[in-house]
Amino acid sequence: MIGRNHAPTNSVVVDVVRAVAARKDTDPTSLEPLANTIDPNALESLVSHVRETQSTEMTVSFTYSGFHVTVDESGEITVSEV
Repeated sequence: MIGRNHAPTNSVVVDVVRAVAARKDTDPTSLEPLANTIDPNALESLVSHVRETQSTEMTVSFTYSGFHVTVDESGEITVSEV
């Protein structure tokens, strides 16, 4: 889930970085670029498309900065230990 100190934004990419930073208890700018793990534009486009069309269920999972990250069709982000 999004870190307690961060409200969701309109950008799933920003939300992923903030959520992982919150789990690591670090500043988001200290993390490696998300683009080293997943194409941020593709992630943003996929989640936006599914939200807008409400056409399907979707889950995208990947490892980022030592955590397992899952984003679902609603944009909900789960960050867990690898």
